[in-house]
Amino acid sequence: VTPDTVWGKVIAGLSEAYAAANPGQVMRVLGATATPRRLPGEGLGESFGEMVLGPTPAQLIEAGWLSQYRMFQPPPDERIDMSFAKSRAGDYRDADVNDAIERNKAKVMGSPVRHYQMHCPGEPGLVFCRSVQTAHDMAERFRAAGFTSAAIDGKMDRAERKKIVRDFGAGDLNVMTSCSLVSEGFDIPAIRAGFDMNPTLSLKEYLQRCGRTLRLTPGDDRPVLLMDHAGNSMQPGFGFPDDDRE
Repeated sequence: VTPDTVWGKVIAGLSEAYAAANPGQVMRVLGATATPRRLPGEGLGESFGEMVLGPTPAQLIEAGWLSQYRMFQPPPDERIDMSFAKSRAGDYRDADVNDAIERNKAKVMGSPVRHYQMHCPGEPGLVFCRSVQTAHDMAERFRAAGFTSAAIDGKMDRAERKKIVRDFGAGDLNVMTSCSLVSEGFDIPAIRAGFDMNPTLSLKEYLQRCGRTLRLTPGDDRPVLLMDHAGNSMQPGFGFPDDDRE
């Protein structure tokens, strides 16, 4: 087990506790993930001995466990230009992404609102932003366009944040915006559209954002909308969330 990762420390701690309570016995560990990739690109073989492949996203969609979807990609003149950006630990540097968004702020930030009005006005929409400030700015833009919207961030009072999430899940908010709080493990089946405004080099992060929107909406079998304003789906090796991958 690699101890310098969060889950590596968890497994090491559990192993020590198990060995103390069960001398001579071997603890067996099962790790479950929809995205078996690590941001810097290292494999998982140093911590796990076998990989068991479950059904693919395409099979889950076909079987009705995930939603059908339509993906919209940005035209060239509305794409966030990341050609100048440098990477750190497997992803773009935050400063470079913020700089890229700031360079084309009016065009880049106006696009999600315009396309929300065009394709899914009033539907529950989730916006993935790169910074806390951008998340709050986007929420304000949606409110200015006549929609109910709110941003959540890690410094917000927990009770207030939980209320916003609850209101969004109940349909009292049209749009919720966030920075890095709802990409992984966030489950609100009501989401009908996901707006990705966060350029990334991490396939794992990209797929996790798509997954927030692909959850089934009870009583609604229409395709959900994946609005890729960051152009992540056009990166080499990224593609669509149900593409076959090694």
